[in-house]
Amino acid sequence: MIKIEDYDYESPTELIAQEAISPRDGCRLLVVNKKNNEIEEKVFKDIAGELGKNDVLVLNESRVFPARLMGKKESGGKVELLLLKKINEKDWEAISRPGLKVGKKLVFSNLKAEVIRNRNETLEIRFEFEGDLWKILEKIGKTPIPPYIHNNKEAEIRRDYQTVYAANYGSAAAPTAGLHFTDELLNKLLKNGVQVEKVNLNVGLGTFKPITEKKFNNG
Repeated sequence: MIKIEDYDYESPTELIAQEAISPRDGCRLLVVNKKNNEIEEKVFKDIAGELGKNDVLVLNESRVFPARLMGKKESGGKVELLLLKKINEKDWEAISRPGLKVGKKLVFSNLKAEVIRNRNETLEIRFEFEGDLWKILEKIGKTPIPPYIHNNKEAEIRRDYQTVYAANYGSAAAPTAGLHFTDELLNKLLKNGVQVEKVNLNVGLGTFKPITEKKFNNG
């Protein structure tokens, strides 16, 4: 039986980076030698020397969008929405703070919305707008970042909290495993014969939802 408290650990605040490293591929890389299980610390760009023609690198090209909206209820109270998934041209799955009831009307700058369904963990929100919603979100939305990162420089976040190969809007959070790849590093891997494949897997509720199970059966 696995207990969730077995995975509790203390993370010193001074070790939590508040800004992205520059250059991207300058972060630390832990390498485990599969032949002798020896552990070696390298720099991320050294991954080019670890992968070759017999390896496949799979990249998630989902693009983070400014999914965090700060606005007001029609009654005047503040409200925050985090958009998770596009249902159709006007309807979105979202989570809110504070919780909202069906029928509640909201205003985000020039963007109006109404709660049309409560799905227990999430809400279904219907927007009223003219034009391209993605462009509206680019103007009034904020990029969601983890709560332990205290950085309000939106232009900097939009630049750094995105993979260099991101293509299609859809993720409410970055697929962070790929943040340290650069164009130069990817080109080097291709020259080394690494097979690069791309998928589109949008990051959504799973990233933000806390673990609720206390015990897991691993048998």
